[in-house]
Amino acid sequence: MTKKIAIIGAGLIGTSIALRLAQKGLNVDLIDRSFSQQPASGGNAGIIAYSDIFPMISAKTLLKIPLWLADPKAMITLRPAYAFKMLPWFFQLIKSTQPSRKKGAIEARLGLMKTALNDHYEQIDKADIARFIAETGTYYLYQKEASFNFDASNRKLKADYGYEPEIVSASDAYKRINGLEQGVYKAVFEKDSAVLKSPMGLLQYLRDKARGLGVNFVEAEILAVERHVDDIKLKTKHGDDITADEIVIAAGAFSRKMTKDLGFDVPLDTERGYNVTIPNPPFEFDCAVIAKDAQIAVSSLTEGLRVGGGVEFAGIDAKPNYKRIDMMLKLAKQLFPSIPDDRGVRWMGCRPSMADDMPVIGRHPRDRRVYFAFGHAHLGMTMSAVTAKHICNLIVDGKTDVDLTRFRVDRF
Repeated sequence: MTKKIAIIGAGLIGTSIALRLAQKGLNVDLIDRSFSQQPASGGNAGIIAYSDIFPMISAKTLLKIPLWLADPKAMITLRPAYAFKMLPWFFQLIKSTQPSRKKGAIEARLGLMKTALNDHYEQIDKADIARFIAETGTYYLYQKEASFNFDASNRKLKADYGYEPEIVSASDAYKRINGLEQGVYKAVFEKDSAVLKSPMGLLQYLRDKARGLGVNFVEAEILAVERHVDDIKLKTKHGDDITADEIVIAAGAFSRKMTKDLGFDVPLDTERGYNVTIPNPPFEFDCAVIAKDAQIAVSSLTEGLRVGGGVEFAGIDAKPNYKRIDMMLKLAKQLFPSIPDDRGVRWMGCRPSMADDMPVIGRHPRDRRVYFAFGHAHLGMTMSAVTAKHICNLIVDGKTDVDLTRFRVDRF
């Protein structure tokens, strides 16, 4: 009898795992609390950032955090009512910035990123690739000389790892990027990234492929995970247990409680991000754009022009503060003045963020029936296919070709 694999979480990561396992002939349940809502992977900026090999917070940037958090108008903010709950997470973040850990973290991320784009291509039929992915690179816009100089060491380090950042003058940036008219000191172009033209469109496409291969879609909220000798039981909110031989925890920001049931209290919290998608915008461009000073991304997607980004620490259950979108639009208009500010679809999503900015990928160290694939923060879409490949390899073959030690669930 074919064993049954239950995957908890149907974002891009969970869906990609389900698809790959179904292609291997396995019996798969794909479980999510709501298939109608747009998850974090569907609401992102659409940048396949496979050159992002550095953890976002370093010892150098750590000193800036108090200034960001103290400013309610900053793109990185902490709601005061949630500050105490964040203390253990911030403590682990500080530990992770030790210089002795940096090289190992970079090497581990590089091991995944080097195949991340090709792994996306493996999941999309050749005839459909152009509909979803364009290898057009990313422009990083700097509005101040100080911020441009601050990133100089990272540019040098990227060059040392084989990437080739190109410094672009403001005048050339205006020529290359439609709608960009003002506010740029300098730009940096990185060719080693791609644009996903419709994150939610790709998610639905992969779900349809998985369903066509027999994946069973189950809408249920999982309250607890119980391991037994013969099987694993998932306790649901509606009362009906789901039984599986093996499980994958890929529930993004909702993964912490289930992981704790399995013996590990990981420092997982949420970086809440906001965006607005403007249909029929006054301009389009084919690349990805990140405004470094403003900490926002501007993307031309199939659905329209998306302006988003920022980080809000407020917990998974707090109500959205859509005034943050007004702030983002104001910042975006400093660069793209023709962006309309009174229309568009507003959205908030919870990025699942580990304190050390490294996802959890791999097998339970004491139970070979349990796998983890969560905590990818800003890189969930980028790393979805490569994560799925390695989880599938572990389940089917018992091994994979990349060292996942730095991503272990018990590393803390």
